[in-house]
Amino acid sequence: MTTIEYRLVWLTRLLGAGVLALVAVTWKLWTPQDVFPRVPLFRWAPPDWWDWASLALIIAGGIGLLIRPPRHVRTFAATLAFGLAIAFVCDQHRLQPWAWQFFILALLVALADDALLWNGWQWLTISIYFYSALSKFDARFLHFIGTAFAETALGGYVTGATLYVINYYIVWLFPLGELTIAILLANPRSRKWGMWAAIGMHGFLLQILGPFGLNHSYGVLIWNVVFIVQAAILFVPRDLPWSRETLAIDVRSTQPLRFRGRNRWARLLLTVVLLWPATYPFGLCDAWLGWAVYVEPFPAGWLDTIEFTRAHEAESQRIFDEGPDKDVSISRWSLRELNAPVYPHLRSTVAAALELSEHYNTSDIGLRIYVRQRWETWSWNLEITLDNAHEIHAYARRFWFNAYPTSMYRRAAKERAMKDDG
Repeated sequence: MTTIEYRLVWLTRLLGAGVLALVAVTWKLWTPQDVFPRVPLFRWAPPDWWDWASLALIIAGGIGLLIRPPRHVRTFAATLAFGLAIAFVCDQHRLQPWAWQFFILALLVALADDALLWNGWQWLTISIYFYSALSKFDARFLHFIGTAFAETALGGYVTGATLYVINYYIVWLFPLGELTIAILLANPRSRKWGMWAAIGMHGFLLQILGPFGLNHSYGVLIWNVVFIVQAAILFVPRDLPWSRETLAIDVRSTQPLRFRGRNRWARLLLTVVLLWPATYPFGLCDAWLGWAVYVEPFPAGWLDTIEFTRAHEAESQRIFDEGPDKDVSISRWSLRELNAPVYPHLRSTVAAALELSEHYNTSDIGLRIYVRQRWETWSWNLEITLDNAHEIHAYARRFWFNAYPTSMYRRAAKERAMKDDG
């Protein structure tokens, strides 16, 4: 067994363990739940058994990769990828960044030979750091989210004007640090330093985002742990104790004929996932699919719940955990019910408004849509005001992918069935 093969054994096991752990802490998201709007990827609502089937396939694939019987690794990887694909079709909210990453990796394991899998895994990881860094060169991140990170890192030891000055410099370290890691990892000569920098950065993030910091969800913390272990396997140089330096690194394909056709598909997949995120600033790639995490979207929607709260005060308090407001975000609703952040696209808010209208049989839900520019710190410009569910319904048609909740498709199907029965 070459060094590459040995490391791929542990990387695929890490993939299996990671998906099982992250699905476990966000388990409700992967079931046909009714506590948060479900938004199919296409304009059709798959039946509930699809959710259970996808969850069974994800668990089976994850366990298979964790146990890793040598002759069936690619079968279990394909099982995992198929399960995740069905889950995404059933609900866009499941396109969490870690789930998207694991889906790509599972497809690579299923398709590519060891040489292409090894190189592809490395370049996918480098691209995640690179595009994540670029997305954070953003005024809203540097002045708000990044500032919260910096203040948590300082631990309250610095206050006043000194805090403001230090924050200004510390906040820039987040995007610059990620970009530096990507550059170091891309160069084989500096890969060792990139590995240590990546491990240090994720350890630092665990301190900031953990229970003694910003107390983010377990999913965020586990994903950072996965990146730490991944860096230690994927980029460790041969001169470190756990790298099995006695085995020669060999990235030549051992079974070229068997994988020739599959490798073509794997290369096409890699080309897409390495280049597509570059279109995120132009609106052609969703934020999470372009590795833009902890960055506010450019167009964003807030629910206008004043009239809804007057008619459904108790339900409004339960759902939004706040009083009447013209600018209600659905992010806390998602975190509270599903222990997972909301999918950061305007489609999610549009679907949430339609779900409330559908569930409570009311049109007293408004939607205010704002847009911003990358380097505008304070300015959110009101673009459209939608005053009722009918206007929101019409607006939802403009998206390439579906922006209607599952409940609307279920009701429409039931009404058609009743009409057909006379």
